[in-house]
Amino acid sequence: MSRRDKFPNQPETLPIDGLDPSVPRFDPDQLRAFGSVPKMLRDDSQSIRFEDLSSTAWERSAPEAINDQLFGVEDRYSVNGLAFSAEYYEAIIRSQSAFEASIRGKTIKANRQSNYQRRTEKELHSAEGALASKDARHTAILATLAQQREVLDKLMEMQRTPGFHRQTMDVDVRGMAATAREIVFDGMLRAVADNRGIPDDELSEVGTALDYRLLEGGSRVRMEEWGKMLQIGNHYTRSLQSLFIASEQKIERAQREISEEIESRGFTSHIRSRGSQALNRTIEM
Repeated sequence: MSRRDKFPNQPETLPIDGLDPSVPRFDPDQLRAFGSVPKMLRDDSQSIRFEDLSSTAWERSAPEAINDQLFGVEDRYSVNGLAFSAEYYEAIIRSQSAFEASIRGKTIKANRQSNYQRRTEKELHSAEGALASKDARHTAILATLAQQREVLDKLMEMQRTPGFHRQTMDVDVRGMAATAREIVFDGMLRAVADNRGIPDDELSEVGTALDYRLLEGGSRVRMEEWGKMLQIGNHYTRSLQSLFIASEQKIERAQREISEEIESRGFTSHIRSRGSQALNRTIEM
């Protein structure tokens, strides 16, 4: 006998913990406006109390303070006045001549017993391989920055005209907002921390204070804070993008020079050019 036959006045499935199981708590197809972002990202079980925030973390989390510590700085990991995280600083080509000299110097030191011809060939191949590795890393970084710019542009438009974008699905708004907060904004905080020598525990406190600005309090204030951070994030990401594009151009120029030198000396290149790689992929397809 089924439950419906035994208890005709009761539903087929009982609610769990007082919730109707037929109504999902999260519907990815539900349409959202930008004003829903704080509610979607906020964890009500871990609400942030203003009185628990340190005054230093609160000051450091202000959008204006973050902006001042990212642009127009001459810190340990800055390039052309822009603060970098340690990881991005290590990836970018700051001085092409210094980079190539470092590569060749290490190869020469490791091959002092080889004859001149052999040592020169190893030196060129070492530079060729290092440039190829840097090129691949730049390609990945630029793809990431382009995706972030796309997300930030969309969110900025939504934040400026919240009613116009009510047709964006819940899952898309949630994903874009998480990208902005957890990747872009945290990336900016990491760049500031690396340049100013801020310990991880203090950086975590700054992140919590920023969460309070973006997720707690009145709706109007929250939207203003989101607007400021999105503008800073967009400016910062665009600036990173420009510097990495310039760095990539240095790599491509150096690759052409190395390739020409290898060819002129009659050596065999260990790295296929972008053109030959594209041609081979076309033939294979």
